[in-house]
Parts: sequence; structure tokens; C-alpha cells
Amino acid sequence: MSDADDRDFWGPDFSQIELRMIAYLAGEKDLIELAKDPDNDIHRIIGSLISNKEMWAIIPEERSTGKRRNFGVVYLISAMGLAGQIMGPGYTAEDVKFCAKQLDEFYHKFKRIDRFIKNNALLVQKRGYMETAWYHRKRLFKEIFDPNLEPSKKSSILRMANNVPVQGTAADYLKLAEVQMDKYIRLKGWNALKDGYPRVRMMLSIHDEIIISADNSIPYEEIIEMITLCMETPVEGA
Repeated sequence: MSDADDRDFWGPDFSQIELRMIAYLAGEKDLIELAKDPDNDIHRIIGSLISNKEMWAIIPEERSTGKRRNFGVVYLISAMGLAGQIMGPGYTAEDVKFCAKQLDEFYHKFKRIDRFIKNNALLVQKRGYMETAWYHRKRLFKEIFDPNLEPSKKSSILRMANNVPVQGTAADYLKLAEVQMDKYIRLKGWNALKDGYPRVRMMLSIHDEIIISADNSIPYEEIIEMITLCMETPVEGA
């Protein structure tokens, strides 16, 4: 995209960052290794590992159902909630059973993710807060200690508590990528002004995407190299 005759917009983002982050934090080694290949579709990967099919044998309907389930796991979705997403408001009891089976199969295959989620529930009920993995930014959940807490409210707190290390650490990962990109821009001298603007600048971030404005006289291969180096490896081993 171009915002002017001599400048281009770039919008690189992280693919399925929350799903990859929960696999990383839980230590799901098989999933992590397969997800490292950029040519692999993470939803086909998960479908393949659960069903013991080859990735190419996962049909579009299976991938679509699996995608909703996989994202739902990050947010501790229930079988009823998943049925509502897949089948819509007119879902039946059989639909709920189908979705419960989908979730059970996921947790049975990815036992480390199952343990990670259950451990998060225990942690927040023990200490009243959750924190991100690297910088230990905390979010308080003191209401979890209320003896009169309604079950629906408790379920909501457990969902939010599980999201703190997952989404919070994913947000830290994005910020680290931005820090690396800022250093890279300065090292290359792209922070020098041209017509009143830096030759390359990060304009903003939106969820898991960084919006970059770049002087289009810079070869696009060099911009791609910057994006790849800074966004793929901002943290060693991640």
C-alpha cells in the first residue's frame, strides 16, 4: 500500500500469536516444532496431530471447525459457547456433545496446554493475581477471594486470568519486536529525515500488527529483511 507517491505502507503481523504463545508457555514441543515452519498452517497442524491424519488430508470443514476450537481454547470456551460459534444460535444438544468431544480431543492430545490452563486456575485462586511470563506485569483478581462469588463470575475471572500470561506475554513479544525494529532503523540510518519524515518509521501497532511507513526508494527486499529479523526473533528461543 502507498500513502504517497514516494512512500509505502507495510502491515506485517504475527500469525496466530496467542495460539503459538500458549503452546510456547505450556511447552507443547511437537506443536512448537511444527509451527516453526512458515509453510505449515497451524490449524491443519493441530487437526493432523489430533486425528493422526496427514496435514494435506484435513478437509476445509475440519480446518474451519478446528480453527474455532483452537482459538476458543485460548479463551477457555465451553462446549455450548463453541456450539454457538460453529452452528449459530439454533444449536442442538447433539451439537453441544460434538463440541465437547472436540474440546476433549484437544486437551487429551495437548496435555501440557491442559495442565497449563488448570495450573493458571489454581494460581489465581491462591494468590489473587496473574502475571506475564517475562516482565511479570501483574493483573489483580482480588474478587476471586469473595466467598459469595457467583459461579458465572468465577468462570469469567478464570478466563481472564488465563489470558494474562497468554495475551499479555504476546503483547510483550510485539513490543520487543518494535524495540528491535527501532534499533534496526537507527542502525541503517533510516531515521534520517526526507521531506520532513524519517525514511522508515513505525507509525502504530494494532493488536498483533505493526504499521510501517517507508521511503519506496529503499529496496523492498531490505524492508522484508528488517521485518523478518525483528519480528521472528525478538526473544532468543521464542
